[in-house]
Amino acid sequence: CTLTMMLDLSLASNEMKIIPPDIKHLSGLTKLKINENVLNQLPEEIGQLTKLLSIDISENELQYLPAEIGNWVEIIKFSAYSNQLRELPMTIGNWVNVTEMELQDNALKSLPRSIGQMVKVRKIDASDNEMTILPDEIFD
Repeated sequence: CTLTMMLDLSLASNEMKIIPPDIKHLSGLTKLKINENVLNQLPEEIGQLTKLLSIDISENELQYLPAEIGNWVEIIKFSAYSNQLRELPMTIGNWVNVTEMELQDNALKSLPRSIGQMVKVRKIDASDNEMTILPDEIFD
């Protein structure tokens, strides 16, 4: 792939149903916007984009996220609002640099316990979900 140096990719506001596994070859990406599509899943290979600082997957039809997104250890801003997410993978606890998470308008029942490892987080918006309980770790 000749685009390994690309830093910023926006595919927002399209009719994309899938993100191809070959996205892993865009290893230099720091910002990815794939919001406002009709995605119902992300490929595991998206976890290989380990330089991501910001990703926007909002306004899709995602019900779950692959555990491999835990490899985004540099991520600062994560936007996943207005999907159909039922849970988040425990591996997001690896996001020690994240400061902002937009999770509103999903179907989340709770947040993963690993959220307590996110020592730099300043804002989590999880409004308009189906939460019945919060993990104790959020208060530690």
